[in-house]
Order: sequence, then structure tokens, then C-alpha cells
Amino acid sequence: MKNLVYIIIIIISSGCKTPIYQLAYGTDRDNEIDICITDSENTEIKNLTNSNFTEYNFTWSSDGKKIYYTSYEDDGRKIKRIEVESKLIQTLIQDTVIQSVSDVSKDETQLIISTKDHHQKGEFYIYNIVSDSKIRLTNNELYEAGAKFSPDESTIVASIQTQAGDSIYRSGIAEIFTIDINDFSKNQLTNLKGFNA
Repeated sequence: MKNLVYIIIIIISSGCKTPIYQLAYGTDRDNEIDICITDSENTEIKNLTNSNFTEYNFTWSSDGKKIYYTSYEDDGRKIKRIEVESKLIQTLIQDTVIQSVSDVSKDETQLIISTKDHHQKGEFYIYNIVSDSKIRLTNNELYEAGAKFSPDESTIVASIQTQAGDSIYRSGIAEIFTIDINDFSKNQLTNLKGFNA
């Protein structure tokens, strides 16, 4: 009976453990935004980046081994990738029109980026890392934000502004849309008449 009690205690205590996750966040504790990581118990904070530039707009690779981010540098913005363990940094995109990175595909061959190629305020594109080519996803006079691949990567979910700001809706109206990867058709998911991002 005593052994049975020990076994029950071991099973209960092992079943109650919360998994520990790595968390990435931006911090400006040295006056520039750097990317740090910690675990879900906040046992240790590690600087992944530590430069004189702002590093922001980041997203994890699906295997949790890399972070893709935007570096706001003196000579323009750059899209970079850092390996979390080794801290090896690689510049993927460096041009005069890049604005930011939003997401990375599971196989890490494609990025959703925002660039000023066709409009000063920026549009969403799918960027193929291997072929160094871009496909334009949006064509909107207003703003888009927060683009992410759907779980099956057949669509992109994003906030797209449908109305500019005015005296009633100061920030304008932005609704949540899906964009089909194959034909670029849009499907509006929300109709909340607010700035949904």
C-alpha cells in the first residue's frame, strides 16, 4: 500500500508540471530596442541582440531555433535572422524600400514582409528567400498590419485599414482579412467598425 501511495504521488506531481517555454520580447533598457529571451519562469534573461540600432518586428521560426526580425539601421532597414543558440546573425534583405518582417513560413523559405516598392506607406509581399523574389499581396491606399501565415499556409491573416481616420474614428477602421496565397483574393472576417489589429 505504501508503494502505491508513492506511485500516485509521483504521477500526480509529474502530471502537474507546467511546460517551460522560451519567450522573446523587445526591451529598450539601453535606449535602443534589443531582442531578449527568457523562459516562462523568467529564470534568466539573455540578450539576443545588442547593437546601437532598434531591432523589432520579430517572429520565431516554427522549430523555435531562429528569430527573424527588422533592424532599423542608419543606412536603412534590414531583415535579419538570428540563431538563438549560437547568436549567429545573417542579413537576408537589405534595400532602400524594406519596412519590416511579419512572419516566416514553416520551412523558412518564405517571409511576409512590408516594403515600399509600390507605395510609400508600404504593402505586404511574400518574399522567397531562396530565389530572392517578391510577390505583392496587397494594393491598398490605406495601411495593413500584423500579417501571419495561416496554419496550413494557404492564406495570410492580416489587419487591413478600410477607412482613413476622421472625427468619429480617429485611427480609421481596420478589419481582419484573409488573403489567399494562390489568387490573392481577400475575404473580410470582421465587421466591427473599429481599428482591429
